[in-house]
Amino acid sequence: VFRLSLLPRTVIPRLCKYKSLWAVLVVYAVTATLTRLGYEIDGPHPEETLEIRSSFVAFIIVFFVGYCYKRHEEQFDDVQCIMNSITTVCKLARANFQDAGEVYRIWRYVNAMHCAAYCGLTAHLTEANFFMPLSAKHGLLGSKTVLKVESDAVRKIGIDANGVRASTMFEVRLTLASAVQRSTSAGAARQPAGIPKVPRSPRSTDRSFSYASQIWAMEVIRDECIRCKTPAPIQAMLQKEVSEIGHHIKKLFGYRYSVLPFIYTHLVSSLSTFYLFVTAFLKGLHFGPGVPVVMGLVLPLIGLLIAVLSTFGLVEVGSTILDPFGDEPEDFALTHFVEHAVGVSREAIEIQACSKRGAYAELYSPEEIRAAFVVLKSLIRRFRWRQIVEAARKSALLRGAEADLLVA
Repeated sequence: VFRLSLLPRTVIPRLCKYKSLWAVLVVYAVTATLTRLGYEIDGPHPEETLEIRSSFVAFIIVFFVGYCYKRHEEQFDDVQCIMNSITTVCKLARANFQDAGEVYRIWRYVNAMHCAAYCGLTAHLTEANFFMPLSAKHGLLGSKTVLKVESDAVRKIGIDANGVRASTMFEVRLTLASAVQRSTSAGAARQPAGIPKVPRSPRSTDRSFSYASQIWAMEVIRDECIRCKTPAPIQAMLQKEVSEIGHHIKKLFGYRYSVLPFIYTHLVSSLSTFYLFVTAFLKGLHFGPGVPVVMGLVLPLIGLLIAVLSTFGLVEVGSTILDPFGDEPEDFALTHFVEHAVGVSREAIEIQACSKRGAYAELYSPEEIRAAFVVLKSLIRRFRWRQIVEAARKSALLRGAEADLLVA
């Protein structure tokens, strides 16, 4: 509480920029000065009336801050669900797909979805300072030819202005694979006859390239599920987890563009300001002629400052946590979230395969087990040769007996 080094991170420097705060202090100073000079205000003391209105204002402020905190918590839960779903997708792919290259592709696409979403959510994170550096650091866009193709696709989509669309591009590449049918030998999807082509909008990106980029990873899950004969429940679980990533990303965008109505925020701020004006006026009335400075001026001023800090401070805190996707210290550490998800999911796909040894694995080393299998194979061969020799002897004896019977 008393560490001055943390003072710049508190709410006090922000409140010092409030013009209404200084206006409240001016009202207190003017009222205290006039009261000290002997100007009396006729009428009953309005302390009781203020007490009723102060409880109403406190209820409004607490309700506002409670809503902001609930919204902040829901957005944090969505971010955590995205990270957990990324790890789950990578674990399922690692356990069920045989091609390590395709598992790596799935890892790249789900983490690229995560990284691209934050560029569209915030103004300070862009494709140039966030997505491309992280992609280059962790290889989210592949290498060589793949890097060029996917980088061009990202630039055509425009992550900064269409972050949710870029995330959907990576999502569709992963989730819709089971629904996409094989194309012709040329690799191009043909449009059914009788359906007119939709003209391109001049403001849209290249639709054909967008469709092609979506199909890139759509076929990842589909092809691997067909090639590895993955059970349908596993495929459905993979698609569900990838869809959950896209669902929570869309929820974050929904929060971003679902702002509080101005009429509500104006009501909260105006009532808080008027309440503090009245409080400052009543506190200044205590400094009458002959009243000690400590009891009539200092203590009421401390009470006024507490009221100002609690009222304006809670409103400022609520406004800060309402939108946690910014560059303030209280906002989400988005870079840490992305790199944590990238690291954990990468560890999931690089886990060493489990051994196929049986219950005796704890008793013998792999070399001993291999030697035992060699001995066992030699014993099986000797046993089979003995069976063959014994069968040949019996056959010879039977042929000899038949010949003796014919001679007799």
